[in-house]
Amino acid sequence: MFGATRAGTMAHGSCAAGFEAASTLEGNCDTSGLWESISGACIPLRCPSQNNVAFASWSDVTVGSTATGLCEAGYRIADGASAPQRTCILVANGTAAIWSEPVGTCVQSMCGVKLAHCHRSRRKKPNAISSSFAKPTSSM
Repeated sequence: MFGATRAGTMAHGSCAAGFEAASTLEGNCDTSGLWESISGACIPLRCPSQNNVAFASWSDVTVGSTATGLCEAGYRIADGASAPQRTCILVANGTAAIWSEPVGTCVQSMCGVKLAHCHRSRRKKPNAISSSFAKPTSSM
């Protein structure tokens, strides 16, 4: 954006809130009061990618965007909850961007209780009279 500039002069511009200059912004106000030879560009401010915040990783996004966190290895979204989210917000009179606090979180993955399968061995019932204890019968 260029402010009011006297005809026949070169001006330096600045970016609107939420944007930053990708290169120097310059423009020439010609003698008839029209802008010409404008160079440079403004790009949206971004929040950088981050790892291991609330046990999640976050991709970079532009100001005003909401990112969904990807749970780190060994973590998962809690049962009945939604994925963690953060918003890239504008601060410092529109010249910087920061992450909001995460809403939602990842929880450590755990193995639940698992009962072992017990196998009962089937014992043979002993005979009422074992042959080694049987009385000999006499045939008299």
